[in-house]
Amino acid sequence: MPAIIDANIFIHASSRALPFETMMTVPAVTGELESFEAQQRFESHDITVREPEEATIEEIASTADTHNLSVSRADIALVALASETDGRLITDDYQLQNLAKQCDIDVEGFVRDEIEDAGSWTRQCPNCGQKRDAETCPVCNVETTRVSD
Repeated sequence: MPAIIDANIFIHASSRALPFETMMTVPAVTGELESFEAQQRFESHDITVREPEEATIEEIASTADTHNLSVSRADIALVALASETDGRLITDDYQLQNLAKQCDIDVEGFVRDEIEDAGSWTRQCPNCGQKRDAETCPVCNVETTRVSD
């Protein structure tokens, strides 16, 4: 089972070794490695960089939308890659872990423990308290906020 590696592992891992035999990531992750140190950590390991199929990306994006999760295109691609390769996602990003768990992907924290349960989010008007699908309440014309379902 390959380890699918998120950017935060290279950004925050300092000198901690990556104890994974087979490692993969997506091209968007390499673009997130802005510091010289993070780029060096990435380049010092044998990591396969691969873009998942667009159909898998669309399926994962749909799951993220269904559960109202705030994740990036890179996060969606990482979960898609894990899905296609039957890999384990390695990340300390709780939103990304949540998406992976919603998609039945194995998750492992690196520095921090992984989340125990996946959750869904909805939007709620802070004025009238009604749950809404929109970012603006149609009754109060106020921006809705994300709340746990």
